Amino acid sequence: NTDGVTLGVTGPLAAAGDTAAGYSGGSTTTPVNTTVPFNPALNPASASPFTIEFWANPATNVTDGSGPSPVFNRVSSGNRSGWVFFQRSATQGWNFAMYNGLGSTGSEVGRSITGGTYTPGTWTHVVAVWDGATPSLYVDGVNTSAAVSGPGGYNASGTAIFSVGAYETG
Repeated sequence: NTDGVTLGVTGPLAAAGDTAAGYSGGSTTTPVNTTVPFNPALNPASASPFTIEFWANPATNVTDGSGPSPVFNRVSSGNRSGWVFFQRSATQGWNFAMYNGLGSTGSEVGRSITGGTYTPGTWTHVVAVWDGATPSLYVDGVNTSAAVSGPGGYNASGTAIFSVGAYETG
């Protein structure tokens, strides 16, 4: 916003010349996402602080417990490393998971936080903060980190593809 005008609305703003992306209807055979090849700048060392944030406007509520991944930076095969966001049910909110590189059958989730509700069809601001030792999850400015679970550990990825809209495979 370079014109000095601040608009008092909730959610992301688009001004002349700005663009946004929408993702809907993808599958593993036809992904609807944007990917960025591995970049060390998107994968700081495990003890280095970072923040990742996004705006989401989910079209529907997730009812089966799984849910899409709007922002993804994880190695999925072999020993999982990196991090990922998942959309859970509207009453559960968002999940931020960090992987410790120790497998791929459940024990590899070093830290996990789920919280903050959303309303389908409404913009939600989601932020994860890693201070180098402990993650925090903020949804619409509210810290939802009361229940961090997992055995601990975070292994930054050395090969992860950064993806917006879905897993790197859709």
